Amino acid sequence: GRSQPIPKTSIIIPSSMPSHHQQKDRHHEIANALRPSYASQTPLLLQNMHANCDAIHFWKSFQYWRVAVGEDAPVEVEVGKSYNSGNRVTMRFGEYLEYLSLCMIDQEGT
Repeated sequence: GRSQPIPKTSIIIPSSMPSHHQQKDRHHEIANALRPSYASQTPLLLQNMHANCDAIHFWKSFQYWRVAVGEDAPVEVEVGKSYNSGNRVTMRFGEYLEYLSLCMIDQEGT
């Protein structure tokens, strides 16, 4: 597949488990680092995020999202070449997951 450009801003998450106090401080550090990218709507690379986050396993699973959200739940999807430049359409969440699945297959084939 094609490699994506690496965002200019990145946060490296340590792979060792810090103490509760260190985790709280780290959460504030991460939140402060996220704010500028969120405000400007620019990409941010979170390195080693998977090291301490069990949720990543679930977030990668379309089956998880099907159960968590529901196949028939209506969702608003922005269709266009870049964020906020396209049209918003409403579709069922299951249809959106199918679209993402097809995009992944297409990227693997190129």
